[in-house]
Amino acid sequence: MNDDNTPGQNKHMTLLRNWLGIAVLIVAVMLPILIMGDRQVDAQEASLPDIVSAIEAGEVEKLIIQGDFLIAIQTDGSVISARKEAGISAVEALQLLGTSPQALQELSIVVKNPNGGPGSLLGILLTF
Repeated sequence: MNDDNTPGQNKHMTLLRNWLGIAVLIVAVMLPILIMGDRQVDAQEASLPDIVSAIEAGEVEKLIIQGDFLIAIQTDGSVISARKEAGISAVEALQLLGTSPQALQELSIVVKNPNGGPGSLLGILLTF
């Protein structure tokens, strides 16, 4: 007979199993949310001059800036994206390429955190 299996250890093992079950349940619930939340909008890759031309032509309804990525949602519902150089603001890059100040003023610009969203929640939870 094994004397190592005392009632205190059984209680400890039950508690450990309960916490493990809770952790598995949290992962099972969070995983689909994390996978679905990090999906990017399907956008056609373009160059910055292409985006500038579309802005100047009045074909861009909204411009989303996410880190070094610019995502232009066009008035017809299509989406084009381009990457800008690091170390320069998106507005400055657009101005250098010829976007008029008036076109930028009339444009709806949304800045999103490139590190935000449900994916960062997993990082926070894993630190505990």
